[in-house]
Amino acid sequence: MGNYIKFKLHKGLYTYYIRAKNTNTLLLPIKLQSFETLYASRSNNNVWQGVFVGFAFLVVAFNIFLWYLFRTKTYILFILYVLATTVLVLHLKGYTYLLFWPQSPVFNQYEASILALSLFAIPFSVTFLETTQRQAPLYKLQWAIMVGFLLVFPIDFAGFHTIAYQWVYLVGIAACLSLCVASIIAYVNRYNAARFFSIAWLVLLVGLLIHFLHKLGVLGYGAFTANSFQIA
Repeated sequence: MGNYIKFKLHKGLYTYYIRAKNTNTLLLPIKLQSFETLYASRSNNNVWQGVFVGFAFLVVAFNIFLWYLFRTKTYILFILYVLATTVLVLHLKGYTYLLFWPQSPVFNQYEASILALSLFAIPFSVTFLETTQRQAPLYKLQWAIMVGFLLVFPIDFAGFHTIAYQWVYLVGIAACLSLCVASIIAYVNRYNAARFFSIAWLVLLVGLLIHFLHKLGVLGYGAFTANSFQIA
């Protein structure tokens, strides 16, 4: 059942030792459950993740329909952003490993490359907020951040996983801050469409910061900290 360790407990008093090693930040919340209890909780979680994925694909389907009607590239960029975010969330919850490479856990060391899929937020926001015309200096900064995301892939595939992992988080924080600033400036300049974009990105920024602090070990493990990104 994925990352779960199955073993038989013998009668009496015993001491068990678990040794864990990871090249990145290691979060190891441990629970001891019976198979029936674990299966029930896992099934419930699978239902909620299925609802999330189903909603994401409804959003994608609706935007494909809008693109067919209006032929505007904003919809295509938004579709790519939603798909990338869905893959990212599923990976953080362990589903990419369970569904795509359960027999090859070595692929999990390329987590930085999966996190770098966040780069699709940049072209979507640039197009939606019309940053090219309204905020030329910020436009250049955002494309520099885009290059920063792209650098993650060669660093990660060259075997420098820890460096790539740390780099993608730094670039991710810079991307969130720049998108928040861009949306606020656009709204101040009376671009009304930026109002909801600003609110959405501020909420996402809070969720991401909590997630980053959780992954870096600053915040402890809990239902909220472990799911802050998906909640946001």
